[in-house]
Amino acid sequence: MHVPTQLEWLAEVKKRHALTGCIFSLEYGLAPECIFPKPIYQMKEAYEYLINSLNISPSKIILAGDSAGGNIAISSAVRIREAGLPMPAGMILISPWVDLDSDSESGLQNRDFDILTIESLANWAHLYMGKKPLVSGSPLFADLAGLPPMLIFAGGKELIMDDILEFDRMVTRCGIYADFVILSDMVHCWPLFKEFTGDKLHQMATDMIAKFVNSSLSKVF
Repeated sequence: MHVPTQLEWLAEVKKRHALTGCIFSLEYGLAPECIFPKPIYQMKEAYEYLINSLNISPSKIILAGDSAGGNIAISSAVRIREAGLPMPAGMILISPWVDLDSDSESGLQNRDFDILTIESLANWAHLYMGKKPLVSGSPLFADLAGLPPMLIFAGGKELIMDDILEFDRMVTRCGIYADFVILSDMVHCWPLFKEFTGDKLHQMATDMIAKFVNSSLSKVF
């Protein structure tokens, strides 16, 4: 995720809620040199380092990711659960790429509006998965039970909007607390780009993230 934006969020959390924190940004391997599921295991190992070597309580950790990073964050949370490790306090997901083989209606409706293209998504998916089936790397088809509370952002003009909507429905069916924020005229990963949103909407997203972080670390929902 864009580190300057994360620093802005940290500053907002400190100013409004008197909370302090730090960013642990993992430089996980990228395709095509590093393919699925290696980045997921790298993320899980980094999480174990935080809780076992640095003695950071999972209740003080929030996983965050945007786009493909959102995919990695969700898949890593599933792997963390499968390994029997304690869950982090929450997850912040900005336009998470949850279906690597999407053929949703929004992909056609928004192809002239979004900053992504259908062709680039398809290419990246195959680079990431290699010869493995795309469904294996798609959190939309994973068992989400037991995952932590989530704050999910999406744009009404992004290609993968329908997939994120379905993911939110799945999360709800699993009994997971989730705040879902979708703005009808926004594109992929809009909270990261003040030049797209303007100051007011950018501040709104930052405020929501600060509130979610405060609630997650306080376990108030």
